[in-house]
Amino acid sequence: MAVAAGSPVREFSWHPRQGNYPGWLWTGTLVGYESLLEPDRVLLPDFDVAVTGIASPSQPFWLSGLDEGVQRRHAPDYLLACADGSVVVVDAKPARMCQEPVVAAVLEWTAGCAEAGLAL
Repeated sequence: MAVAAGSPVREFSWHPRQGNYPGWLWTGTLVGYESLLEPDRVLLPDFDVAVTGIASPSQPFWLSGLDEGVQRRHAPDYLLACADGSVVVVDAKPARMCQEPVVAAVLEWTAGCAEAGLAL
């Protein structure tokens, strides 16, 4: 999983009064997170024997392309390597955000690309 050895495509920052809660989590390597939901989402696969690796940079790659005439660009939150050689693309979003049409469309498009093997 060469993408796991790279740098994140998007950096996150810390400053007073920002609306999210970034930090670092140790899962064998340091894995960054940008919200309180992301550490929970990345801890679950850390205990899954089928998962052999978590890309240490969060936002490990850009995914871009056309989706029914709409140009999309998205950096998924995490990439997991599995024992069977497959990878899992992970986005950690609160349920309320997933109800927003723009967010739902991007997540659906990302899932479709990952299922089709186009993400990597």
